[in-house]
Amino acid sequence: MFIRYCASLSMAYIRTQLAIGGLTLNLPSQERDDLMKIAMDSIGDLFARDEHNRFHQLIRYFEPRLKFVENSGGEALSALRRLVVASTKQTLVNELRKSDPTNWKIYRNLTGVCERDSNVAMFERGNSSYYYLRKSSGETIPDDLHPEREQIPFEEGLRLLDLQSSKQLNTPKIVKLFLTNLESLDSYCFFISKSRLYNLLRRNLGMLETEIVDIVQFQAESIHNGEINEADLQNFAQHIVHFLKGEIDSRFIITDKVNQTESSAYLSIMSQYFSDLIMDGFSGKLPAYRDDTYLSKLSDEDWKLHRGRLEYLVKLGKAELKRLAVEKNLISEQLIVGSS
Repeated sequence: MFIRYCASLSMAYIRTQLAIGGLTLNLPSQERDDLMKIAMDSIGDLFARDEHNRFHQLIRYFEPRLKFVENSGGEALSALRRLVVASTKQTLVNELRKSDPTNWKIYRNLTGVCERDSNVAMFERGNSSYYYLRKSSGETIPDDLHPEREQIPFEEGLRLLDLQSSKQLNTPKIVKLFLTNLESLDSYCFFISKSRLYNLLRRNLGMLETEIVDIVQFQAESIHNGEINEADLQNFAQHIVHFLKGEIDSRFIITDKVNQTESSAYLSIMSQYFSDLIMDGFSGKLPAYRDDTYLSKLSDEDWKLHRGRLEYLVKLGKAELKRLAVEKNLISEQLIVGSS
């Protein structure tokens, strides 16, 4: 009975996600039997037993909470519901990763936005997460974000994404610009649910035909096989930046080809370029990265010299990334990384 009750909690969450347009999965149908099967699969790991025949997952979760749940049936049910929902979310996300790697990448990149841009923040309400643009530490969330207004409709949100040419930006910039533009509208609240934003990005970016370079395949396949995770990708990006700093120092600083201001701009551009390439699977063109650096002040003629050097650094960085991936047995020697 207890397992069936947990499954009913899981199925209720799945039904809610289907109703509000949450994660889109290749579900067989929305019939009760099919949803119950998915729900049972979602909670299966919670009832796994260890070598001592104990439900170790349940023990690990409830043991630190015993003093709260023992004296309150309501708290016990709330804690159980949170556990079941978390397990179901993870199952749905894993299913998306296996069945649809392209949309999984969109979802994964969206999940990491707040870590990559401190201006974008998130709050929880009920079972949903919402993104908003952080203004100051003294904000009252969500009261200062016009919660009395409706959330931006899907088609209007899609129009907003289309207007900002999202396909030329990385995910954190897309979200930040979207939220900035959202605050210019008087009819809608200044936040958006993660599920709606994901579906907007899926429609806006997922239909784009891009040149899928091998670096994207290395990223998606390696995560799919459990060989590397988000932290590993961050480490790859940091390694490349450290490597390129050495190249900039040895090739341009020591030889007096650039000054410290220019070398800082080079490193800033390379850092953002390879962060986008590794974390998002694609990067913009080099001119798009100079806007926030000293190089944005240069004439087109002066920019050409620096661009040539930056293109050379991109080539060196991609070669080092290839070497690193081959060294870790994540890709074969035949990797050919796309052009900048």
